[in-house]
Amino acid sequence: MPPTLELFLKESDRIMIEEEWTQNGTIQHAAEKTRGSNPRSLDNTQGGHRSNLYTGRVLSVDNIYRSRDSLVGNNGRNSSTGRQGGRFQHGDNFGVGPFQQAPGNHQNYRRNHQRRGQGPGDRGYQYGENSGNQKSRGSSGGGAYKQILGYKRLEELTKQNPEEVITVLANQNSGFYDLLKSDTLRPDLVILLVKALAISCKAEFNALKSSILASTFQEKFLDRLITLIGQLPTDDKRKHCFKFVIGDCLILCKAVMKLLPNNACDSFPRLFMTMNGALEGMKLYQKVNLEKESTHLKELQEQLIIAIEERQTRGLIVSKATELLQHTPPPDNFRELSVFPTSKDIMSLEKPFVRPNIVEGAYTSVEHYLDVQFRLMREDFVKPLREGISEYLNMTNLRKKGHVSSIRIYHKVLFQESMVVRDKIGLMVCFDPDKKMRKINWEHAKRFLFGSLLCFTQDNFQTVLFATVVERDLKGLKEGRIMIEFCEGTHPPNDLRKQEYLMVESEVYFEPYYHVLKALQKMDEDIFPMSEYIVEVQPESYRPKYFTNENVRYNLDGHVFSVLEERAWPRASQLKLDESQFQAFKSALTKEFVVIQGPPGTGKTYLGLKVARALLRNSNSWNQPKTPVLVVCFTNHALDQFLEGLIPVTKNLVRVGRQSE
Repeated sequence: MPPTLELFLKESDRIMIEEEWTQNGTIQHAAEKTRGSNPRSLDNTQGGHRSNLYTGRVLSVDNIYRSRDSLVGNNGRNSSTGRQGGRFQHGDNFGVGPFQQAPGNHQNYRRNHQRRGQGPGDRGYQYGENSGNQKSRGSSGGGAYKQILGYKRLEELTKQNPEEVITVLANQNSGFYDLLKSDTLRPDLVILLVKALAISCKAEFNALKSSILASTFQEKFLDRLITLIGQLPTDDKRKHCFKFVIGDCLILCKAVMKLLPNNACDSFPRLFMTMNGALEGMKLYQKVNLEKESTHLKELQEQLIIAIEERQTRGLIVSKATELLQHTPPPDNFRELSVFPTSKDIMSLEKPFVRPNIVEGAYTSVEHYLDVQFRLMREDFVKPLREGISEYLNMTNLRKKGHVSSIRIYHKVLFQESMVVRDKIGLMVCFDPDKKMRKINWEHAKRFLFGSLLCFTQDNFQTVLFATVVERDLKGLKEGRIMIEFCEGTHPPNDLRKQEYLMVESEVYFEPYYHVLKALQKMDEDIFPMSEYIVEVQPESYRPKYFTNENVRYNLDGHVFSVLEERAWPRASQLKLDESQFQAFKSALTKEFVVIQGPPGTGKTYLGLKVARALLRNSNSWNQPKTPVLVVCFTNHALDQFLEGLIPVTKNLVRVGRQSE
C-alpha cells in the first residue's frame, strides 16, 4: 500500500494540491505550501519541495488525505466539504481543481469539520470511516443526503449476507446507481460489483433483484464487463481471479435469464461470445481447468437460444394480432364522435377502440386512414387525463394529492358571473379563493393557456363537466380568476354557482388537438391530397404538376440548366452539397412528394432553406399563377429562423401564428 501523505495545516498557510494519475493507476501529488509567495514543502519540517503517493489512512487529526475514492479529514470521521459549481469548500475553506486551503488555523478547521455539513456552499460531502462517503447538507444549501459507493464499501459488501447486500444495492442513496453510470468505472470496481451482484442473486427478493439487474445490464456497464472479461486472460495482475469472475458472471446471467429474459436476449449474445473466447484463452495459455464453467456457460447459451426463439414466436403472434386489429371495422363513425372528452372516456374501464398505424403496407381507403389517425390523436390527449385522474383517485396520502402526473388539481373552485368574451358567453371561475397561489409568476406560467382543457366535479368524478379557457387575463390570474366556456355536450346543473368544485387542468395543451381533429372529420377522398403516397403507399413519386412542359430551366448558383434533364445537373460540389444532400435537393425540386430525414447536424434545415430559395428565385419558371409557398414548422422559433433565411430572397412574407418576433 502506498505511503500516506501527511498535510500539516497551520495558521495563515495556503495549501494547493495538484493531482496527477501515474501510469500504474495510483494518484501522485505534487504539493505546494506557501506563506505569501514563499514556496515550502507540504511536510513543514523539511522546507523543500517533494511529490508523494498516498491512499487510505490518516495519521493524526491534523492530517487530510485524498484516497482513490474519497477525501477524508479529522481521522476520517464526519468531516465535510461544500460543493458549488465544481468547487470544493472545506468548512470555512474553499478550493477549485487543486484543493486550496483558505487562511485559518487548524483548530478552527477541526472544529468546522467535526460538524456534519457545516461548510458553506449549496451542497456538502460528508466523509467518514463508516459513512461510505456520504453527501450531506451544507449550512447554506439543501443538498440531498447521498453516498458515493467506493472500493472499500464494495469490498465490505462482498463479505455480507445476500439480504444485506441486496438491501444496500436497492437503496437509491447507496451510490450503486451512480456508480453504474460513472465514466470512471475501473476494472477492480467492476470485479467487486459483479461479486456483490452475484451474492445479491442468492436473496429471495425477486422484485428487488429484477430492478437491480435491469439497471445493471445497460450498455455502459455491459461494455465494461465485456472488456474486462476479454482482457483477463492476458492481464498478469488479474488473471488469477479469472475463475472467480467467470463464476460470478454465470450466477448473474442465470438470474437474468430467469427474471429478465428479454434483457438477456438483447445483452447476452455478445457477452457469451466474449466469455467463450476468454475460457478458451485461459485453457490454452494459462493451463487452467475450467470444464465446470464451460459446461455451465454452454447450458446458458442453449437456454438463450430457446428464449430468443420464443420471443420471435411471440413477436409473430403480436404482429398477426396487430394486423388483425388494423383491419377490424370500427364500432362507430369517427366523424360523429365528439372532439371533446366525455365522462365515459375518463371513467370507463373499457379500453378505447384504437387501431395502430400501418407501418408496412397500405391502408384500405382514405376513410380507413382518417379513422385511424383521428382515434390515435384523440387518445393522445385523453389518455394522460384519464391516467392522471385515476392516479389521483387511488392516492391514499392526502398531502400528495396536489402533485399528480399530467394534471393539475385545484380545490374549492367557485363559479361566478357570466360575461361576453371573444363573441362567446364565458363564465368566471375563482380557482384560488384562499389566495394560496400568489407566488406563481403568471406571466411566464404555462397554466390556463387559451384553449386549455378543464374538468370540474363535485362527486369524485361520478359526473364531470368539461370546459376550455377562453380568456387568459394576467390581472385576473393574479386574483385567482379565469374565464371558461363549457364544451359542446356538457350540461351544467342549475345550482352551479352554489357549489364548490374540484377542478382538473390537463397539462396536455388541447387547443391544437381540437383544430386538427375537426379538420380530419371534415376531410374526404375528394379533397385528400397525395393519397397515392400516404394511403396507397405508392413508392414512385411523379414530377410536380406545376411543371407544364419538359424544358423547365432553373438558375442554381449561376448554373442554368433544364431541371428535368438528369445529365444537365451540376455536380454536388458545385452546389456546395455533399452527395446525400445533393440527391435530396434534386428530388425536392423534381418530385411532387419527398420526405428528407436524417439525424441532427446533417443539414436538413440548411437543405430546406436551399430548396425554398431555389423555388423562389426560379418562380417565373414554374409558378405562373403566383400561388404562395406554404412553410410549416414544429415550433415558433424554427419558423422564425427559416423565414429569416428567406429575407435575402424575398420580402413578400406573411407570418401566421403566435409569438412572432
